[in-house]
Amino acid sequence: MKRAVQNLIIISIMTIFSTQAVGECLGNKNRNKIISSTENIQNNLEVANFLLRSASKENFTLSTKSIAKDDKRIRKHTESPEYLDAVLKIVTYLKGGKVLSCSGALIGSDINQSSRVAITALHCGVFNHDVEKIEVYATTKNKVIKRMAKKSDQANFENDWAIIVLDEVIPNEIIKPILIFTDPEDRGDTSEDLAFEYEGEITVAGYSTDAEIGGDGRYMTYETFDTEFIFEADEHYYQYGHEGDFGMVRSFTYPGASGGPVIANIDYDENGTMRPYIASLIKGGFNRDTQNFHSSGNGVKGSLKTKVVPMERFQEASLKVIGQYNK
Repeated sequence: MKRAVQNLIIISIMTIFSTQAVGECLGNKNRNKIISSTENIQNNLEVANFLLRSASKENFTLSTKSIAKDDKRIRKHTESPEYLDAVLKIVTYLKGGKVLSCSGALIGSDINQSSRVAITALHCGVFNHDVEKIEVYATTKNKVIKRMAKKSDQANFENDWAIIVLDEVIPNEIIKPILIFTDPEDRGDTSEDLAFEYEGEITVAGYSTDAEIGGDGRYMTYETFDTEFIFEADEHYYQYGHEGDFGMVRSFTYPGASGGPVIANIDYDENGTMRPYIASLIKGGFNRDTQNFHSSGNGVKGSLKTKVVPMERFQEASLKVIGQYNK
């Protein structure tokens, strides 16, 4: 199994380095390229290095040292749900050399439409006045896709969300977006409704920077719950309690997961078809709840109780930007 994965990675890396030459031959018709043909060799090297790190030996073995007893996350792997491909790593470079690493989600209003719109946490710095560049990474079973991004005109300081726009779409045949509700009758649904009232599963995902499972932020980690089971045992497993105006998910996250989505993969239309919807956005740990904090081996502190921004806070703004750019 490991050898097969490594061979697949080598093929993918060869594809990365051939992208520039192929792009020159195909021009703008090459919609499925891993990175833009106008990017330089250094960017190709960065993506190849990212892919190699994500598939190193460390990705196949986990250290149990310093893993919290209630931490049920796992690393994304080749058998993980396809909708997790839309969970993004967002790296923001600020003037003066500061780099902020967070998570995000590729979003859309149509599962069959390509998207160039992403949402993340505002505190991840994407709207800072001193931003030099924003890099966005998405991973599939055999590719790392890199895009550059810019801020949109939609963000909210109090609710800690921000919408960014990629320089190119990510083709729908490669990654399908996580959905935002569009129909008027859907807009009455809340985050709790998505979590508790529909058949399916809830997944909390992001690039946590703990050493043991997150690999210092190199690997996407996630935890999945069955919605029916959660509904029956919500006091122990999944709560939408409130601290101020934010919800709470009982799932371990560390810094770096901010901006990652809580995904409701549900049969919303009750026709037997599962679709991933964004239920909320990770904001961070409950700072005042020291009882549920845990320190990773690298010193990063995580929390079993994760603060989230409910979907209804950014729904209208998301649909506005999606309407502008996902055409």
